[in-house]
Amino acid sequence: EQDLQYLKKNLDGYMRYINDEAKDAFGLGVLTFIEIQPMYNERVVAINVKPCDYKVVELDGKAYIRTNAESREMTKDVRLRIEARRLTYDEHRSESVSTLQSAISNKRQVIVHGYSSSNGGVRRDRNLEPFSFTNGMKHVWCYDLDDKTVKLFSVTRMSNVEILDTEWNASQYHKEGNIDIFYMTGNDSINVTLELDRMAYNLLIETLS
Repeated sequence: EQDLQYLKKNLDGYMRYINDEAKDAFGLGVLTFIEIQPMYNERVVAINVKPCDYKVVELDGKAYIRTNAESREMTKDVRLRIEARRLTYDEHRSESVSTLQSAISNKRQVIVHGYSSSNGGVRRDRNLEPFSFTNGMKHVWCYDLDDKTVKLFSVTRMSNVEILDTEWNASQYHKEGNIDIFYMTGNDSINVTLELDRMAYNLLIETLS
């Protein structure tokens, strides 16, 4: 109650505030591993945190681990073991990520062969300038040289990636856009509140995880 009074927010606004603080501290990619829900007749807001599937999450450059109801800074040995378990890329995806990383480092254009678009429902080649990955390297920001616009591409939808000898020629447009929790992108940010029953909420979180 004192938190609500201090922040001058209702319960929904308070939960959105916690969500926004988590996004600012850790990035949008880890929000699917954080569940916020009211308890005890809405007198307590519980923050349930699941282990991140693909990386060790840091706060101000440090990683922590929960042991016996206490948060302690993660030792190097523990971190190495956890990171080894997080490397779950299959061979195909790992190769695509490696090729894209090389293209970004060397500022080269690529041809993504057989990209499966969810909008058009067809596979076709894309001539792109990749310039930045999202958290977890599941998606990559690229300038689409055919459509003359910046888009977010899913690595798992790529058949294979070919690096070209051509250097970037549209780097002035290389700017990341906004990504919502459904990985839809755009330049405008619009806050949306969903009212879900428990089953719908669980299905949504499990699908996005």
